[in-house]
Amino acid sequence: MKLQKTIIPSGFGADPFFSIDAGGHIKAVNYAAEKITGLLADDLTDNDFTSLFTEPGKADEMLRRIFAEGIVSNFSLSFCSGNGGKGTDVVFNAFCNASEYGESKRVFAIANMITG
Repeated sequence: MKLQKTIIPSGFGADPFFSIDAGGHIKAVNYAAEKITGLLADDLTDNDFTSLFTEPGKADEMLRRIFAEGIVSNFSLSFCSGNGGKGTDVVFNAFCNASEYGESKRVFAIANMITG
């Protein structure tokens, strides 16, 4: 089944939202995710989630933890900056849904910007 729309309605929330499959590929985003990454939903969809961050290995660690434990809270990451400058620091809160047989299906992750 093919998704008809890969962007979550803007009313979903002001914080960046990502839906990620078990292979680490982005499946859906909201407008705030487009804004923080500087990429459109079509450009984000089916791409590697970890490539969006200054430390892809740390982003991969977050995904592995979510799939193993089912949830993460306040996991710090920094989105890459499109202009080569300092990235945007965020904390992720995310969970993984599973089928009735316990098979991992999808991660739902929300990034909260860190303000100083």
